[in-house]
Amino acid sequence: MSDSSLGWLSEAFRAAGVEMTRVRANEGAALPSVDEAAAIVVLGGTQGAYEADRYPYLNAEMRLIQKAASADVPTLGICLGAQLMAAALGGRAFPAEAVEVGWPDVVLTDAGSRDPLICEVTGPVLVWHHDTFELPPDAELLASTRYPLAFRAGRAVGVQFHPECSPQMLAEWVDRTPQGTFDADGIDPESWLRQARDLSHRARAVSMRFFAAWLNEVADAAN
Repeated sequence: MSDSSLGWLSEAFRAAGVEMTRVRANEGAALPSVDEAAAIVVLGGTQGAYEADRYPYLNAEMRLIQKAASADVPTLGICLGAQLMAAALGGRAFPAEAVEVGWPDVVLTDAGSRDPLICEVTGPVLVWHHDTFELPPDAELLASTRYPLAFRAGRAVGVQFHPECSPQMLAEWVDRTPQGTFDADGIDPESWLRQARDLSHRARAVSMRFFAAWLNEVADAAN
């Protein structure tokens, strides 16, 4: 894969000297067993977590999330990954009332302010989602915008925002997104990319702290 394909996630893993294997379940690749991974990141996509009838591999991803939670394997769900995590652990994912896009104000809960990962979300974070979720039983809400933004259930952490999304990565998303989607979502792509570049220094700092904190959790779990 290209370094840009996973944005700041790739950069954070390289900085920590951590090896990462990317598995494209949507292209038919078999998912690893929980015994084969020290940690799991479940990334985003345009599918809905409730569309497993159309995309059967989503069921496989949710089973992996369930097994990882049972085995106490650190798991990070990002955007669709967070929605899949919510559904897999007993919550629910469903269409939101309205698209949420941009860099909204983030409100940390008391639990979020104490959480070693979410306490690092002190600056701009990118969101672009049409769906939302209800938390699983016993999960803690850590942050919100107009919708739930982050939650934790043990070593499983779900975030609706995109800490991995660098300006270059966003430009790749824009290149492969039909103009009709931007029109429907009320996005001016060029303005959006300029804003991403303007915010990139602050957003990258937030993301790198976030991923470093998560990798610390992974290391602690391995000891």
